[in-house]
Amino acid sequence: MSFDEIQSIWDSQQPLDDSVDADALKSGIEARNRLFTRTVGATEVAMTLTLLFVAAMFMKDPLLQGHDRILLVPGIASLLAAMFVWTGRIARKKREMRFDASLLGIVEQSIDAKPCASCCHCIAD
Repeated sequence: MSFDEIQSIWDSQQPLDDSVDADALKSGIEARNRLFTRTVGATEVAMTLTLLFVAAMFMKDPLLQGHDRILLVPGIASLLAAMFVWTGRIARKKREMRFDASLLGIVEQSIDAKPCASCCHCIAD
């Protein structure tokens, strides 16, 4: 093909519509945000309940029967970890409340999001 043929094909192409449907974009982002929030919330609740169960299993024998007191150490560590996860959840929820429900607010919220809800940086905010 010659350059003129390629140029005529290029010129005959219809220009792409670069406009963005803001409502469709916002609803898609909101749907993903809701799914992500539910997933993170369920994971945090599951981690907290699992840690509380593990703490109860570690502390059952030392507290009820009085032997194997060394098992109190991992039981207390599990309780502290559960408290740490729950405190991180509360801090994440407070951070999320700062943003409005607009498209810009959702984008700013996703930029502000931390990689996890239970690290020292998240709780410090």
